Amino acid sequence: MKIGELRDFIKTHNKEQLEYLVAELYKLIPNDKKVDYNIDEWIQHPSDKNEKKGVKKPVKTNKIRNIQEIAKEVESFCSNAYAQNYLLPNQSISKKERPKWRFVVKSLYMEIQAALDAGNHPLACVKELEKLYEVMTYACDWQLFSAYDSFESMGIGQSEFFRKLVTLYRNNKDLNDFIRESIRLIIDNPLNRYTLYSELIEIFIAQCNTNDLLALCFEQVGIIRKDVLQEPEKESVVLSYSKGNKNEMSYAKREKLNNLTEIGFKAKVNLFEYEIAIAFFYEHYIERDPEVKLYILVSLLFDNQLKSHIVSEIESNKGLKPRKTLLNLLQYIKVNDDLPKYM
Repeated sequence: MKIGELRDFIKTHNKEQLEYLVAELYKLIPNDKKVDYNIDEWIQHPSDKNEKKGVKKPVKTNKIRNIQEIAKEVESFCSNAYAQNYLLPNQSISKKERPKWRFVVKSLYMEIQAALDAGNHPLACVKELEKLYEVMTYACDWQLFSAYDSFESMGIGQSEFFRKLVTLYRNNKDLNDFIRESIRLIIDNPLNRYTLYSELIEIFIAQCNTNDLLALCFEQVGIIRKDVLQEPEKESVVLSYSKGNKNEMSYAKREKLNNLTEIGFKAKVNLFEYEIAIAFFYEHYIERDPEVKLYILVSLLFDNQLKSHIVSEIESNKGLKPRKTLLNLLQYIKVNDDLPKYM
């Protein structure tokens, strides 16, 4: 139905019918969209006929605030977010303002970007973006806001936000710091429901666009791996994957170590050192079931279109009784001398 037709139909309804219709339509609007479009305020104070949206247009200004001013608001936002002041009743953030957190964080993101574009202390700008990214990822594991997905609600995907940070690291930091901090940004922060660690790893590896950087990346993986192994487990965590008490570790630590293994593997693959990459994976990837470990390795090889190595790994591990997916893949390669579109 077009808007003109809608208006004609509305004119035929009486007051009671219109009240019923508005109430039912209101029920159909998701809660996050009610906040995004300021629906409640629009209903309470209808706009005049020349306004097409209930959200007031911001007044345009050419003024770019310096990063010191923005940093104060970032600190305030993060402190209130971690304290759940945008979620629970409190005296710091009013009930009316709590749902507007998404506008606050996106506005801060855009302001920091504007300050960066104006050449305003790049490292200071990056630091403030880091704080916003970390609070958004924290909200993926712990409820800080009413929204289910913090990145989706603010309108900037986690991969997009991560890409922005890693690119800034690459352009503004010492190369060792760029490598180390990018890896830590991957392994130390949770994911939202639309993002995979492999996506973030690919974004990072793409920024390691020289052989020297890839070699440095592999070196840093080894150093960080030792640090992670020394990290104490939280007292409340349930330990898993044990081959005797000395090898017990939490799922979170195992996930960190496996992500580091994938980063190191991909660094060596991009250096065309395939045998070293495969040996590194076998040595460091933590998985109790050898067949599952083989499947994960073949998946990584498939992502990199390493046909001959896929054949070699499946055939050399037939004693593990590879799953049907792997055997079918092996058969397809032998018949077609090529890889299928999907594994």
